[in-house]
Amino acid sequence: MNVVPVSEAVKLTPSDWERVHERVQSILEPLRERIRQKLPGIRAAAGKTSARAFPLFTYCQFGWSNEPDLEEVVAGLNFSPQPELMEFLICGDIGGAETGLTYFEISARVPEKLDDVLAAASSIAVQLAREDEVIVKALMERHMAPDCGKGAE
Repeated sequence: MNVVPVSEAVKLTPSDWERVHERVQSILEPLRERIRQKLPGIRAAAGKTSARAFPLFTYCQFGWSNEPDLEEVVAGLNFSPQPELMEFLICGDIGGAETGLTYFEISARVPEKLDDVLAAASSIAVQLAREDEVIVKALMERHMAPDCGKGAE
């Protein structure tokens, strides 16, 4: 696979991506609150990251406060440039932070225009924000994170 550096592929500025992140997080904030209400032992945190291959991954991470060895659940949106098509692939999903096990996913392709990216990101975030029962179920199943050498004989 040929990875095009984000700086070459993306027409959106860092401040544009900050707007996208803020919009998504404003939509996901009620989700974080509902999860905390349903499962008082859960910590919920918002975050974002970027890398050479993608300009933004904006997410909420949920985990048990008193059981840090249990795998956390992440609800987030990843924005991947598709320079040959002059568009972005936006993937929203809910899954395990360590295993990558996916419980819910949705995606959209949009032109490399801020208004289109904001509209699609908002729509996907609204869909993720409706999936609190998926997150509660995943957390209640208490998937163990991969063995990191603890208890190895």
